[in-house]
Amino acid sequence: MKLLYLCITKAYNGVSNFKRKDIYDCTRKYWNLNSLSKANEADYIVGVAKGVIKGIFKKTEPWKLVKDILELQNDAELRENPEYRYRYAFIGTSIPLDSEIGKEVLKEYDTNPFRFFGNVEHYNF
Repeated sequence: MKLLYLCITKAYNGVSNFKRKDIYDCTRKYWNLNSLSKANEADYIVGVAKGVIKGIFKKTEPWKLVKDILELQNDAELRENPEYRYRYAFIGTSIPLDSEIGKEVLKEYDTNPFRFFGNVEHYNF
């Protein structure tokens, strides 16, 4: 299983006046990705806030530039920050934390020695 961990602490805790409506929005949008190809290889994207997994998502569409995702074009945060059009986002579905996959991801995370420093991504391949 290939996982992409994303630090969503700022978005999740409302830092910098983000207007994200839920954990999915905190996890899926406005990323500067170091490697688009690696991000698209991930089976699941995991949103982590203050060292705790808050959400697990399965992509239904690959990571794309925000400007190429129709459903994000009327987003209030994007209107306030037009430069976000050239960041990345994905479309996906939520995986319950108590599902078989969710439990497997939680177990993997508990045994993984990395911790986030700032706004970084971590690939667990």
